[in-house]
Amino acid sequence: MKRRDEGFVLVAMIWIVAILAVITLGFAHRALLDRRAAALGLDHSKAQYMARGAVNYAVADMRNKVYVDGLIERARAQLAGAAQPNSPGNETVRPMRQPPNLLSGGGSFSSANAGDGNFASYSVSDEEGRISVNAAPEDLLDNIDSLGMRTVSAIMRRRDTEEAPEEREQFLTIEEIRLLDDIDESDWLGDDETPGLRDLFTIYGDGRINVNTAPREVLLAIPDIDESTVDRIVGYRQGDDAKLGTEDDRYFPSLETMSRQLEIDPASLAPLAQYCAFESHFFTITGFAALRQGKVRAAAQAVVHMQPGSVAVLTWSEGEFGPQNAY
Repeated sequence: MKRRDEGFVLVAMIWIVAILAVITLGFAHRALLDRRAAALGLDHSKAQYMARGAVNYAVADMRNKVYVDGLIERARAQLAGAAQPNSPGNETVRPMRQPPNLLSGGGSFSSANAGDGNFASYSVSDEEGRISVNAAPEDLLDNIDSLGMRTVSAIMRRRDTEEAPEEREQFLTIEEIRLLDDIDESDWLGDDETPGLRDLFTIYGDGRINVNTAPREVLLAIPDIDESTVDRIVGYRQGDDAKLGTEDDRYFPSLETMSRQLEIDPASLAPLAQYCAFESHFFTITGFAALRQGKVRAAAQAVVHMQPGSVAVLTWSEGEFGPQNAY
């Protein structure tokens, strides 16, 4: 009987040890998961700060450009015996024609650990290379195939009031266009052959389109401009390699230069004088960061306004994305 009791105690002890081992392993596994979750959260935060830094890096570059341009203008004015730029009554600013080419470092930079797949980069896009829904003339809006007459009328009714310009009900986000009459998902998103309205419009600018940065589809919306002229403009901008965004890209400083470079009669370019400009003041800067070979990613975006002597940040947004199973 005693030996049987001893056997029962032994079996009971084995079961107790096994249960404790399972509980211990469970706690250890949970602790490991918590540790990994904490590390993942830390990496998401690091990536977000890197994306913010990328945007701030670009903003600083733009501000440095404005400052240096100001010094150059002052020096020229002093040599010419004229009033200094940016003085009262003589404010000037040299806005960008092709933003990516005017930012040092080619628009990207690497973190300290560049060899382990961690990186941050930024890109700059011109808001005035698109059509301003808040300021574009009605005949230009009529020229966009995906905008029906009811939609154009709704836009103009919202804009054309007797109130002062600063008191009118402007579009605050480009997504508000989706709420207008007769706008469906295909019009908004576009497809492989036709750009969507989200790619054609902006809420910024005075209604004039920067001919140096506008895509072909935007230029084609300009009334009374023929397709061959648009193709020649885009072809000239692409440079010898026929690609936009490369070092040999070219731009037009004026309508006269465009007429001379393209060998086009100035009368054929008359519509551009009414609807286009050759410089821009509003830009979107997008910063992107990635850690762990791209498994943890984050983005930040700012819209900036180049003003005389400064670059003002108008809006700022952030986001993080990437698979949660980064381990």
